[in-house]
Amino acid sequence: METDPFRLQQIISNLLDNALKFTEEGFIEVGYHYDEQAKRLNIYVKDTGIGMTQDQKAYVFQRFGKIEERAKKLYRGAGLGLAISKNLVEMLGGTIRVESAPGKGSTFMFNLPFEA
Repeated sequence: METDPFRLQQIISNLLDNALKFTEEGFIEVGYHYDEQAKRLNIYVKDTGIGMTQDQKAYVFQRFGKIEERAKKLYRGAGLGLAISKNLVEMLGGTIRVESAPGKGSTFMFNLPFEA
């Protein structure tokens, strides 16, 4: 099964936009690995931004779920990009998750069925 390149680009764009929004210093890294045995494309977007607590991770993929650093800065956006990305990933037969820690950054990882 091939995937929808427009939707794949939209997912990566949303994740990159999010990383850029929350990373003032450090780096943003994008990468992928093709798991030939499972026929899955694994993609990640990693940043050294503000990171998230366990509580914040629990709702970050919900519509209008926004991370706000009230004492520091208000971040633009409606809180829809990650919810849209999650819906698109699932629509394409994949899964998405996040690993994060406050002050250490975040890594968003998703996989999709894909035949090379």
